[in-house]
Amino acid sequence: MPILYFENQSTRRLIPLGIHENTTYFYTDSNQFYEFLAFDIRFPHKWRLVGRFERQDISYGFSSLSPGARYIYVLFLRMTDEVTFGIQRIDLVERKEDEFRYTGDISEALRINFERVTMRSGPNGKLVLFDRSLVQGEIPLWTIQLSEEASKTFTVSYNPIGVKGKNTARNGCLFTVAVDPVNRCFAKLMSPRKMLVYTESRMWQEYEIPPEESLYDIFGSDGFPIEENRAVHETFGRHGHRAGAMQTRLTFHDLNGTVVARMLHMDRKNTTAVVELDHRHREIRVRKLATFLLNDSVSRMFYLIASPDVHVFLGVRHSAVVYIKIPSLEEIVGWRMQKKLQRDGYSDEVSQISNFTDLMILSFDKYAVKTEETKMVTENMEQLEIQDSRELDSMEMDFELD
Repeated sequence: MPILYFENQSTRRLIPLGIHENTTYFYTDSNQFYEFLAFDIRFPHKWRLVGRFERQDISYGFSSLSPGARYIYVLFLRMTDEVTFGIQRIDLVERKEDEFRYTGDISEALRINFERVTMRSGPNGKLVLFDRSLVQGEIPLWTIQLSEEASKTFTVSYNPIGVKGKNTARNGCLFTVAVDPVNRCFAKLMSPRKMLVYTESRMWQEYEIPPEESLYDIFGSDGFPIEENRAVHETFGRHGHRAGAMQTRLTFHDLNGTVVARMLHMDRKNTTAVVELDHRHREIRVRKLATFLLNDSVSRMFYLIASPDVHVFLGVRHSAVVYIKIPSLEEIVGWRMQKKLQRDGYSDEVSQISNFTDLMILSFDKYAVKTEETKMVTENMEQLEIQDSRELDSMEMDFELD
């Protein structure tokens, strides 16, 4: 399994936002700023600052990346002499920022449980806040709509995902999975082979793994592995320290309507799989992505951004990119050249590389023999007009681990 490890360029905790095409987005949190950063998964040693938000006097702040990676939204609650509830929108294309003001009753906004909610963004300035930590009862959900008028305002409406009937057992679950929260699609894992799925058109319905299918080849069990371990799990977040019951090594990760399940085996290996819901037949389809072992420098503590093509593990001091898709020859060569350059003491130069052309030029500079043959290669590159490093920015390339 191709895995690329790299040293973090920040000592602060890396908080994930998402992946779009070849770019990973995340941010760091200090007492003064949220700093929004990005790197190309093909060249993860070069990080770039894409935005900054001053967080002085901010009591709560939540960030989200729009589906097409055009905007980063920052919802914030500032409590000084007066309470300010606002949204900062960072335009990553036009490199500008807009601030939206809340026009409603501030007392209504303060009813949001800011300690527990998560934010996601959708198209046309639509955001949602939801609490998926509850395993019984309705799912709290707030819809936020931005107004593009000159006044730059937004509204908040509370529209929770209700329960089905009064059956306590039926309204409890082992996991609440945010399948597509912007479009109000959630799932509750009720048993190893059954979920309750909520959609706007059908409300709560039971979905099952087809009887003829087993997940044994994926997770080593007939269904989702939810009854193997019982322990206490501690989490440390920006809003405090929590301890809770842990019944399984299974976690679910959502990204723009796609859900990836991850299981940690007893031998510390990871298995990931895509979980798809067939709404027509009310079935759960599970497709294995990969099984791999992470280095201890990353595996002990991390945030995961998972798509069907790539997984990015943002660790404390080191991070890793796990390539699910089969790498191309260019991707393999690109990774190996970066690894060789770093091993030979050119880490600073590699940290400035953001495309394949610059990598070729650096490699020629460090390793090519200065002969007429080298001169000829350089002249050929100029004749091919690839001296402008921006021309190959759109090339698809990755790197492969030995």
